[in-house]
Parts: sequence; C-alpha cells; structure tokens
Amino acid sequence: MRLLEELKSELEECLAREEICGNNEAKQNGSVKETGITFFHARANERRKRNTIRDLTIGTGSLTSDQVIATVSPRVTREMNEVLCNLSHMRKSNAPLDQMYPYKSPGPDVSGRSKRELGAKRLSQAGRMVLIKTVAQAIPTYAIGFFLLPDGFLHELESMSANFFWQHNEGQNIHWLSWKKLCKDKQDEGVGFRNLKAFNLAMLAKQAWRLISFPDSLLSRCVQAKYYPDSDFLNANSGGKPSYTWLSILATRDLIQRGTRWRVGDGSRINIISDPWLPKLVSFKLIKPPKSLPSSSKVRELMEENGRGRNEETLDKEFEEEDANCIKFIELGFLRTQMYWNGILVGRADSQ
Repeated sequence: MRLLEELKSELEECLAREEICGNNEAKQNGSVKETGITFFHARANERRKRNTIRDLTIGTGSLTSDQVIATVSPRVTREMNEVLCNLSHMRKSNAPLDQMYPYKSPGPDVSGRSKRELGAKRLSQAGRMVLIKTVAQAIPTYAIGFFLLPDGFLHELESMSANFFWQHNEGQNIHWLSWKKLCKDKQDEGVGFRNLKAFNLAMLAKQAWRLISFPDSLLSRCVQAKYYPDSDFLNANSGGKPSYTWLSILATRDLIQRGTRWRVGDGSRINIISDPWLPKLVSFKLIKPPKSLPSSSKVRELMEENGRGRNEETLDKEFEEEDANCIKFIELGFLRTQMYWNGILVGRADSQ
C-alpha cells in the first residue's frame, strides 16, 4: 500500500507539471494554437479522472478503506488462482457428483437403469415374485408416503414388474394374467402385488387421517396455521403457494369422505345435511333434508339441553319416518365427536 501511495503522488506531480508547460506554450503562441491547447486541457483532465484511485471495493460491491485492505491477508494464493482460472474438464465436473455416493448422485432415472439390469437376473418365477415385492415395489415406498406420484411413472414401474415376472427368455413373453388380477390377495387367486396407485393414495390418506384424528398434535397445528387457520381439514383450501406435499395430502380428502362417517358424541361438529352420520349402509346421510331447519344446523340441535336424550318431537316434525327412526336408533354417550372408517372394527385408517 505504501508503494501505491508513492506512485499515486508521483503521477499527480507529473500531470501538474505537464499542465503548467501547456499553459506557458499557450501564452507564447497566442490564439493560433488555441484549439489544440483546449483539446490538450480536456485530455489532461480526462487522464486525471481515469488515473485517480478514489476508493476500493470488495467482491460484494461495498466500499473499503486502505487500512482494512492492509490488515487482511489474502485467502487465495497464486497457485489457487491459477487453478480457478483454468478451464474445467468433464472429469473434474463429474468428480463431485461421484463423491455423493451413497446419497444418490444425479444420474439416469431408476426405471431406465432397471430395465437393463432386470433382464440379466436368472431366477425362478417364485424368486422373481419375491424380488418384485422386496425390491421393485419397495424402492418408491418413502416417496409414495409423502408425494402423489404421476400415474405415468407408477404405470411404468408396474409394466417393468409385469415384464420381469413373466420373463423366461430374452425375447417377448406372454402375460398369462393381467396386472390387476396379480394384485389380488392369494386367497382371491392373486399373487399379492401392490397396486401402486391405490397404495400411493392409501399412504397419503393415512397422513390426512392423522391430521383429522389428532388435531392437537404439533404437525396438525402447524399445517392448520399455514393452510386453514379458520377451518378444518375437510373444508380446507389449497391456500397460497402450497407445497406439493400439502397438495398430495389434500388430494385424498374425497377418498376419506367416501370411506368414513361421524360418530355422534355431543354433535357439535356434525352438519345434519351434508355430513354422513346416520347408521345406514348406503350413504349414511338423510333421505330428505329437514323441513324448516337451516342448512348449517348441527346434530347438537336435535338433542335435549342436557345432551343425554333426543328431542323426539323435533325429529318427528322435521324428518321423514325412516330418517327419524335411524336417528332414534343412535346411542348417545359422553364420547367425543370424531370420524371413523366404515366396516372396520378398530375404526382407524390403515394401509398394507
């Protein structure tokens, strides 16, 4: 920095001396060379602006002083700078990707690679069945539990599994049963393969079921605060800038509504018209809406004030005879109102 200051002062001294000489020459020659002298002064001023070091900036563009630069030692040596300035080669570019193993470095899709590798397996048909269940259909299990995978990708995996299952030679093979029949249980004359599309929806529905069954959990409260602060999961919207995980879970809401119904506790959360809550085997809903009750009425309004009995006068007045008899058949208790799965004794969601 000291050398820089000396060069700076020497340059300014030379420019000042040259300007003095130019002024003396202009006075001697008069107006004959006035145009040339004016051009000289403009050039001198421009050189002075261009050669003057006013301040220094760092890589981010912020200003710094000479004292700071003088106290900071350089981090990049001359050898390092030469390496950074050299042209990159394909081997150097691929080296960081190869070092990511076993954390799945970027490369070809697993489906394209597996098509070439599966054909080299020399196994019996029973061995192929075990390999499909434990490997081919187990690879996407983690992603299936959190994301709604594209139908094309799932169909490609199923096609690969079917081709591998029926493979005997390197050429074309005959599929003696459709994949849909192979996905049935063994007791139903199937093999027990997974229907990946149904399994994907079942795993996501299990996540949605946790949001419904445990509304006081930390995950449920975080999701509710972000996407449906003034509602519940069954009436939630996608929200602004939703994540793909949330959209995937939300896609299973219709599936949950078709397979669940409400257990009547105090009836404060159950809508009389829109929610399934009656002990019927078809729709679990009313045949006809009430005659005078508003559409937002809750089941709580059909009970007595103490919540231990039904207002049978209101039931006979507002509902059809069949609906009224179904409502009278419901056992009232002190259990909390909640949803449960139809046709299952435990009443909770499960996936296999």
